[in-house]
Amino acid sequence: MPTNRVVGLDIGTSSLKAAQVRRDGDTFIVESTHTRPLPAQLIKDGRVVEEKQDALVTEIADFFKQAGFQTRDVIVGLSNPADAITRSADFNWVAPKDLEEALPLMVEAQRSIVNVDPEDFDFAVTPISEYVVGRQKKLRTLVYAARIEATEKLAEVVKAAGLQLVGIDLTSLAGLRAMAVPFIDASVVHVIVNVGHSLTSVVIHRGGVPLQISVVEGLGGNEATERVAEALATDNKFEAEAKKFEARAKDGDVFAAIDGANRALANNIRGTVDEFFSKNRNVEDALGGITLLGGGALLHNLPATLSRTFDDIEVQHTAYDPRFKAAKGNVIDRFDAEGRDLAVAIGLAAGARVA
Repeated sequence: MPTNRVVGLDIGTSSLKAAQVRRDGDTFIVESTHTRPLPAQLIKDGRVVEEKQDALVTEIADFFKQAGFQTRDVIVGLSNPADAITRSADFNWVAPKDLEEALPLMVEAQRSIVNVDPEDFDFAVTPISEYVVGRQKKLRTLVYAARIEATEKLAEVVKAAGLQLVGIDLTSLAGLRAMAVPFIDASVVHVIVNVGHSLTSVVIHRGGVPLQISVVEGLGGNEATERVAEALATDNKFEAEAKKFEARAKDGDVFAAIDGANRALANNIRGTVDEFFSKNRNVEDALGGITLLGGGALLHNLPATLSRTFDDIEVQHTAYDPRFKAAKGNVIDRFDAEGRDLAVAIGLAAGARVA
């Protein structure tokens, strides 16, 4: 039975983040949020570690008990690039109302689109544009592929924790859904960068419609932590974690370590965006700006480094889409006291089909 409440659950490498959201017409009321750190090695690169599954179930069950949510209906996210694949694809034109039904046959006929065995994945699609080649009408789309094994594993974990799974989404799309930038100007291309613990996603979109989603493994907040720990000559990750958000130029080696992590991430993102424009010469829009998500995006000086790398483009930690309202007051906090970003959890909840 449909519910008017659902919890978006973001299971990250280093923390759990959740938001209870109630839909009221076209508005999403964020009723409560909760976060807490996860022990190491329960999640690795966006996947449940098999031998740690029981420990993860216990963590999630206790997390929900502590949060006191009013519903046990949850929607969770996929983030591993091997489990949550996105590809741009051009097909012979199909009426939008028939696209989902026709998609399995279309993917089967063009396996090279995603370069995976279609039997191992569930597929969904977003139409982007229509065009004509000769007399043939074409449809440009973005195809999403979710590995069935990964979704079944998440469903198993959630059920064992005493919760009811109502949906699985891509964390990249959840971040896009939550933020205000997509609705500012549909005449330019925007980029949303979600910097996680060890995964960074880059969503290129126009007016909220995704044009490309890329996920980079190994470049995230943990990379900066390790560089700072090396500069401090310490094994204390907590000390390095705190320092990377505060460092100034006077800190010498620490500042250099943070700067190196920033530049590595910025250069990778620049390469991803440049490659998109080189492969999509039909996209004539200018790059309008970059929005940062994720706790790793709070890294000292990252916005300035990204801005310079993109020739002084605007880079911001933006607010939520105005459709999201707080149950009390006017402000929904983006970050908890430890810098954990709730945007993806809120975006996941908004993606559920709630009455």
